[in-house]
Amino acid sequence: MNNNINWDIIFINTLSQESNLFINKKILAKFGLDLAVFISFLANQYNYYLKENQLMEDKSFFATDDDIFLFTNMPRTRITSIKKQAEKLGLVQLKKAGQPVKTYYKLNFELLLTVLSSTESIKDLAYNRALSEEKLTEDYIRTLSYRDLRLLCKKLSISYNGLSTKEDYINKILKEISSKDCNNSNFITCADKSHTHEKINVCGISAHACADKSHTRVRDFCTNHNINQANIKSTKSKNHDNVDELDFFENLFKEFGINFTKTNKNSVLKLRKKLSLKEVENYLIETYKAITENNKVKNVAALFSNKISKGERQINERQINNPNMIKEEIIDDIFLLIDCLDEYDRLKLEEKAINYLSLNRKTDVEFIMNIKEKNYSMYKSLLKPYLEKFYKEFKKVN
Repeated sequence: MNNNINWDIIFINTLSQESNLFINKKILAKFGLDLAVFISFLANQYNYYLKENQLMEDKSFFATDDDIFLFTNMPRTRITSIKKQAEKLGLVQLKKAGQPVKTYYKLNFELLLTVLSSTESIKDLAYNRALSEEKLTEDYIRTLSYRDLRLLCKKLSISYNGLSTKEDYINKILKEISSKDCNNSNFITCADKSHTHEKINVCGISAHACADKSHTRVRDFCTNHNINQANIKSTKSKNHDNVDELDFFENLFKEFGINFTKTNKNSVLKLRKKLSLKEVENYLIETYKAITENNKVKNVAALFSNKISKGERQINERQINNPNMIKEEIIDDIFLLIDCLDEYDRLKLEEKAINYLSLNRKTDVEFIMNIKEKNYSMYKSLLKPYLEKFYKEFKKVN
């Protein structure tokens, strides 16, 4: 460490302002919002004590948890963990001193300035924080959660849609990495390997690159397993897809702070029988949000579980005086409502609606069932008005 350089002055002049809590984008990207706000607050505190000539000999200064709470609005329960995290990363040193005892902080300006002068882009710093700076091996990629895989796809500029399974993401990422490695000058390209007479196992890193980029002769050298893996686009079993989806929903429930119990899992699987993955996700988010907005609810988790088990939405007081809103909620929920019926009643209603749709549209039932299999959203849109009609009639006599 070069003690002749005034790291503190350089950093303060770069970061702090007299009347603002200024947050540098690189520090925000590198450490996240809470730590960035915490460091900016301490930097401003340091600047104040420096101007008032009240710094300790080692350039430390004190600040109370109340100060941090008041001027950053950081939750009190978060302050303790943020201080420990900052100390663990070497951003600050903490010590207790004085009577009454106070917490003194000493910022590591040299480390902070190193971040500010980093040649890494803000985007790269942010992605490295959110994911990891580990090498993208297949083993590491498979440890990532559903949401982290989507984030990694964004980082690598890989397109995806909301219906992609966890395995879809993994395959897309491995294919992208393999493609880049095949074009890297540090590796022998697929085309170059095709001219050799030696037996070749797999060109590059994975069979995907070999299957997509190489000549047929090269593919002949690949093992049958790798050829199959490269050629199979998406023929996964229903059970495997369910595992991927449950992983997604488990992460969603974690964000809610609600346990993904067996009951909740069964409720989600029941919803998925009639709704797309995206529709179930939206329904869960909307229901959770509506419940948390109601101040009268004392046990959010219990009510949430009860609602989704019945396929119901949360109707708050602001909606009670708005009949149109309630009507809209009920109509939008027709597939959830009939799913709560006995299987016999549900199938009879759906069959009746299909027959009327076939009659009115002058099309075969078989054609409608094909739409159901190929494009369930379109099927729902076509069937919805007939289901609403027959459901209302059903409720009148039951």
